[in-house]
Amino acid sequence: LWWSSQLLSRWDYASSLADRENVILDPAVDSPNGSAGKIIDRLDTLLLNGQMTAETRAALTEFLARRKSRGRVREAIGLVVSAPEFQEY
Repeated sequence: LWWSSQLLSRWDYASSLADRENVILDPAVDSPNGSAGKIIDRLDTLLLNGQMTAETRAALTEFLARRKSRGRVREAIGLVVSAPEFQEY
């Protein structure tokens, strides 16, 4: 498990992004009606180095379609760090 020593630092990084949502996304993207695709693409780049699976992308798309609040990016970050590919990357 080569990544086990890095997992805590990666969780800390994701947590710091969640605390600074405005650094992650343009406020227009993170509006209640912002594009789920743009949010997902940004989180994929920042947290998964572009390795998001189709299953995770579909789950996030469905989640973001139902959530129309300003906190949805923070919640989406939590979902991404719980995804199997975050544990593997």
